[in-house]
Amino acid sequence: MSHIFISYARKDIDFAQKIVDALAANNLDTWIDWKSIPKGEDWEQEIYHGIQEADAFLFLISPDSVVSQMCNKEIAHAVKNGKRILPIVIRETDSKSIHPEISKRNWIFCRYKKAPPDIIIILDNFDDAIQQVQVVIHTDYEWLKYHTKLQIKALDWERIKDNSRLLRGKELREAEQRLAEINRQEDPQPTKIQREYLLASRRFEERRRQRVSIGLTTGILIMLAIAFVAVWQWQSAKEQTRVARARELAGFALTQRDERFDVSLLLSIEAFRKADIPQSRSVLLDNSRAKPQLLRYLQGHPNLRKIAYSQDGNTLISVSFDGTVQIWDVTTHKLVDQWPSKFYGYPALSPDGKILAVEDFGKDTISLWDISTHQRIGQPLDGHIGLSDLAELTFSPTGKMLASSYYKDSSIIIWDVNKSQPASILLTGGDFGVAAMAFSPDSGILAVAKYDNTIVLWNLTTQKQIGPPLRGHTDSIWCLVFSPDGKILASGGEDKSIILWDITSFQSLGQPLRGQSDWIRSVAFSPDGRTLATGTIDGSIFLWDVLARQPIGQPIIGIGSDVWNIVFDPDNKTMASNGLDGTIILWDLTVSEPIAQLFTLDSAGLWALSPDGKSIASVGVDGNITIWDLASRSTLAKILITKSDDIWSMAFSPDGKSLASIGCRGEFNRCEMTLWNLVSYQPVGHLFIGYASNLIGLAFSPDSRTLAISNAYTLNFWNVENHQPIGQTITGDGLIYSLAFSPDSKTLATGISQKVTLWNTNTRQSVGDLPNDDRSNITYLTFELDGKTLIGGTDPNGISGNSNIIMWNLANHQPIGQPLSAGVWISGLALSPDGRMIATGGQDSITLWGVGPLMPLGQSPIRDTSLTPSVDGVAFTTDGKLLITGNGDGTFILWEIDSQSWINKICQRAGRNFTRAEWLQYFPGEEYHLTCPQYPAGQ
Repeated sequence: MSHIFISYARKDIDFAQKIVDALAANNLDTWIDWKSIPKGEDWEQEIYHGIQEADAFLFLISPDSVVSQMCNKEIAHAVKNGKRILPIVIRETDSKSIHPEISKRNWIFCRYKKAPPDIIIILDNFDDAIQQVQVVIHTDYEWLKYHTKLQIKALDWERIKDNSRLLRGKELREAEQRLAEINRQEDPQPTKIQREYLLASRRFEERRRQRVSIGLTTGILIMLAIAFVAVWQWQSAKEQTRVARARELAGFALTQRDERFDVSLLLSIEAFRKADIPQSRSVLLDNSRAKPQLLRYLQGHPNLRKIAYSQDGNTLISVSFDGTVQIWDVTTHKLVDQWPSKFYGYPALSPDGKILAVEDFGKDTISLWDISTHQRIGQPLDGHIGLSDLAELTFSPTGKMLASSYYKDSSIIIWDVNKSQPASILLTGGDFGVAAMAFSPDSGILAVAKYDNTIVLWNLTTQKQIGPPLRGHTDSIWCLVFSPDGKILASGGEDKSIILWDITSFQSLGQPLRGQSDWIRSVAFSPDGRTLATGTIDGSIFLWDVLARQPIGQPIIGIGSDVWNIVFDPDNKTMASNGLDGTIILWDLTVSEPIAQLFTLDSAGLWALSPDGKSIASVGVDGNITIWDLASRSTLAKILITKSDDIWSMAFSPDGKSLASIGCRGEFNRCEMTLWNLVSYQPVGHLFIGYASNLIGLAFSPDSRTLAISNAYTLNFWNVENHQPIGQTITGDGLIYSLAFSPDSKTLATGISQKVTLWNTNTRQSVGDLPNDDRSNITYLTFELDGKTLIGGTDPNGISGNSNIIMWNLANHQPIGQPLSAGVWISGLALSPDGRMIATGGQDSITLWGVGPLMPLGQSPIRDTSLTPSVDGVAFTTDGKLLITGNGDGTFILWEIDSQSWINKICQRAGRNFTRAEWLQYFPGEEYHLTCPQYPAGQ
């Protein structure tokens, strides 16, 4: 089996030979047609087999290869088989001719030219290019080899359809686990045939297992002892099957998210119900917070050109090029009215959806129609200038003006809709026609995009151009839109970029927004102006945060034909998009991060949650402590007067009877630990711990008997019952960043600089260190519930430059797996009461992590939508249904992390159950049941 298949043009054969030789010198085997096709064989089929059996596909980009019919066939076959594609530019080539699958990838440059007589001159660093190929090939190389192996097996099965070629037992479970754990950024992605192969294998395995189960049941009746062993094995196998099925269904939910989102929603629920594992919990979380979520498909009339919401947002109006008008009820998603075709031409809808303007085909006039009565309004608009040359129609936001543009003389007529007469005529100048138009919100300015890739602004009162032309696009501009406040103009087109223009300065606001997958066909601002939606001709929709100039979530990919229009409803609750094929899609914009409540308390940032989850202790700017009732956010008791200038650390005892705080005061910042009785709210003990440092910590033992106190390099143990120190102060061999007691209170873990030191709490002696190869400071620690595993969070000052989550096996004092990057500086870490999740805070977000195996839940962090300062801490409530985060300005958020609340949201969005055909596809041999009981069974 070859590592790399090389696709090239015959004109580049000499340079291709040089690349083959260089790869061979780096122990990389290659498949290339001159050495790999036996004589007398079907050469094209041999090429396809070579692609299938290769781990990667190397395409040599040159003017000859990009237009080669065979090369393009090879690219298509590589894409079909999910190959890792490496494009290498060997000769400068027109980018418009390059296959889209090659164009969208990062290129390696290894250009050459020939000088007489046939001397190859290499223009780039040849060795660097070969090294880059080697690095890409060996990235996730085990997965790359496994993907090729699985693809060959799947293709072999597809060709013969022989059950003996299906995967079974351990091999099947391994394949299901590997595919379920692949994220959407990894390359290569699982192919469709691989998914079908695993589904067929699982169906066959289930039927086989059912026969085995019958045999085991018979054995139970024969011999009790054998039956006991058999039942145990069966239960173990059943558990393994259940977990494997959960992984498989989670994988299906991921793959269906872009194609059939409603099916993905239902699959994520069933995956979680099969087994609560990190993979199923992750896809459940993602589907509960995906925004926007597909609400409903509406099948409109073909060649659909315009859509608009009514003024109240209750109906959606669509108009096709042939004059068919359809009116849809947004709530019931039903067609409530339809016109027969009365006209033919370019339509325009008024912003409130009440008036339709359309060219009278074959006449030099434009007619206005009342949408509700189906009647013509007034006399046709007659400019007597040859409307057969009409290019575009656009209503003003008030609906009182209509702009019509013409190819013939690059002119624009502004019509007074009420008077049915021209109000003004604008000449854009030159031979460049009008590509797009947009009115400002106050209807005072008309933005005009011309085919010379510029935009001009016209003052409609003075009928004069405002400012210089706006230049920035490198190709045709197809769409324009003003922000609701009229301060920003957004433009997009064939160069795949969005430019935001400042209308006052006539300058672009920063760099263009890039990352869209294809030419941009439509743009729309949300009513609040915070979100910009862009639609591309390949059927993708991107949402952008206008202020942050960043994408919101993941793009919506592959929804059908090109996105011709995007419109927001007046209340910003739904968004509609359409393609020329007549498909209208309604998107739900109300889905947000899983916030249960948001509230503020008098807090300077330091806070702690009581063990019963009912109270919060917070430190005010005056250095005093207030204890609040979480339910009502009212004060429970008198403020604890600390007499400190600052409180540096605070913790509740696990039994809820005490609160410990460390405060510092005076010119020299003398620091003292105070223990507070939470019945009398009075101090009952003190301990001087030294002078203030940036590192002061507190931790109660789970039995509430011992308090560990750290200050920079020193560590103290304190008896909570008699309020006395235990032993002498311990001086560590580094700065102490974090403290955590084991569940049995027998061990204290300390994050000392770049390692973890374990202490026996009875002897107060070190019992060993846990390594940290990243050499980063361990700022947070927590034990798993069984006490066998320790979890740590680090700062980003280590070798990797990341804040990491690390797990250690306390039996052998070794890390479990590789550290996982948290992406941001960790500012809080907590373990859920059931031990299934970890929460970490950082900047304006929190990340949930599944435990067993450790992996982030969801494809992106949960954002703090309050736009407050960074998260200062995280804590789970005792029932595990809520997570609380606190911010530096006293803002607290309760997040819904209960899986049932996620399921409820998902069912609400899905709005249905599986059909019988869908159930048979994904759950062969299983009895049909309702995934969402509030809805009827599917047909």
